[in-house]
Amino acid sequence: MAGIGFELKKLFQKRGLAATAKAYGYAGVICTGPMLLGIVLLVGIAFICDHTGATRHNRELLNCMITYTLLASLTVTSFFSMVVTRYIADMLYEERHEAVLSSFWGSTALLLVVGGIMYGIFLLFSGINLIDQFLCLEFFGELIVTWNAMSYLTAIKDYKGILISFITAVAVSLLVGFLLILIGIPHVEALMIAVTIGYGIMLLWDVTLLYRYFPQREISAFFFLRWVDQFLPLAFTGLFTNIGLFAHLVIMWCGPISVHVQGLFYGAPYHDVPAMIAYLTILITTVNFVVSVEVNFYPKYRNYYSLFNDKGEIKDILQAGNEMRKVLNMELKYTALKQLLTTALAISIGQLLLTYIFRLDLMILWKDILGHSVSAMDSMQLLTQ
Repeated sequence: MAGIGFELKKLFQKRGLAATAKAYGYAGVICTGPMLLGIVLLVGIAFICDHTGATRHNRELLNCMITYTLLASLTVTSFFSMVVTRYIADMLYEERHEAVLSSFWGSTALLLVVGGIMYGIFLLFSGINLIDQFLCLEFFGELIVTWNAMSYLTAIKDYKGILISFITAVAVSLLVGFLLILIGIPHVEALMIAVTIGYGIMLLWDVTLLYRYFPQREISAFFFLRWVDQFLPLAFTGLFTNIGLFAHLVIMWCGPISVHVQGLFYGAPYHDVPAMIAYLTILITTVNFVVSVEVNFYPKYRNYYSLFNDKGEIKDILQAGNEMRKVLNMELKYTALKQLLTTALAISIGQLLLTYIFRLDLMILWKDILGHSVSAMDSMQLLTQ
């Protein structure tokens, strides 16, 4: 999140509810944009499927194909993410901007080759047709480039451009998917094509932003591997952190509550939906943590350590240290309180939301069984029974 603090300080200097909401929204999009993009995309695809006559099987298969591809690409790129971030920080500190862009293509090439082989083998035995395998592999490649580019884009500080690329990708994916279904292309292929087009646009947009900012020089694309060798624990930290974040999904897909969709694709709706809602609730802590650190804590922290560097007096150092700890304790309490209230609200309305989702899912199942639209009155009678 290099440089986000400067932008947040500017936004929080403005008074008013609208300015505060804009600042928090800005921090939320930048900190959690990629994952929010995936959630919005999945919800949008489910909405299109529900309103264009897609079967339950097609909807579940689409959800699995996109989810599996998202998680696989995030896991593969997580091995380089922290090391690449360290490399970029070092190059910017040394003012060697010309060494940054070449490392992007070097790391991307390695991730595409290694990740493409592993995911390609999975797709080969996944039980889906050849066209769907190709679309998943294409989508996987685009995601590899996009996630890797995110490590570099934070150095640019062009957050408006990044936000526009997110919104454009989602809008184009949903619009193209709807149009392809209208002209008669099957749901699975139509929406997978749409997703690859949407993310392809975001990929080109992000790469264009990188080329506008970083200069091009004849430097080895694999020079950054020295940092991988030097900071190998960082690489495994990124990998295992990512595995820890998503392992519970895979465990549930292999457990007794799993639902077999097709081939190697499994789902666990009774776990996946609550997990997604739980993730959305902790965004409050994520955003507030970033805002607290960058806007309130960091100035105290910088003042405290600048007194050491500038050989300040002992009493000033002690006072600055007390102020830093006071702000830290206060911000942690506020963040915990906000998360507590958010969690309580989610628990209060969660049952109503899950009941609605269950009823909607049951109505779709009845439509598939009966083979025609069910009236509102008939639906209510079926649900009551």
